Amino acid sequence: MKALIEGLEIAIKNKTTVLASTILDALIELSKDKEFADAFVNSRGMPLLSETMDVFNNEETVLTKITTLIQLLGQVTGKIEKGFNSKIYKQLINVLNMHPEMKELALAALDLMSVAIGDPKLLDLLATTGSIAAVQQILSLHSDCEPLVQACDAIMLASGNADFENLTANEATDQLRSGKSRCKM
Repeated sequence: MKALIEGLEIAIKNKTTVLASTILDALIELSKDKEFADAFVNSRGMPLLSETMDVFNNEETVLTKITTLIQLLGQVTGKIEKGFNSKIYKQLINVLNMHPEMKELALAALDLMSVAIGDPKLLDLLATTGSIAAVQQILSLHSDCEPLVQACDAIMLASGNADFENLTANEATDQLRSGKSRCKM
């Protein structure tokens, strides 16, 4: 792990996207192991990911890999709630708001947010971190991208923020029961 952390520090110092991306790929693969994931989370790993996000805040590939790694670390370590409360998650939401045009990042972030579906406590965290507003922004910008629309719809529906204003009460109830949302902005 030490070599990977040092490599990421070098990538940050030299602003080397390829090196950062390669190291993040290795971290994603290694973090599938609980022992490694726990060690990474309890080391300088998370602050270093935050720093990486700051330095590469315009690099969609790097940001997407960091998002994937955050989700994996939360799930493998069982600390997903702590992840949604973390500085790096709030930083991710800020980056999403700055770059809603980044489709791959949006898909990875929506995949991370989808972990909250079915858990009222996690859904509340989404609301308090500005995640729902970010989802709405992504949806309004990418209404032509079916995978993004479906992911946004699922989160909006689960959070109780689906757009039913143009529906009758029966139509809204039917959509809720069927699990579909128009989520039209």
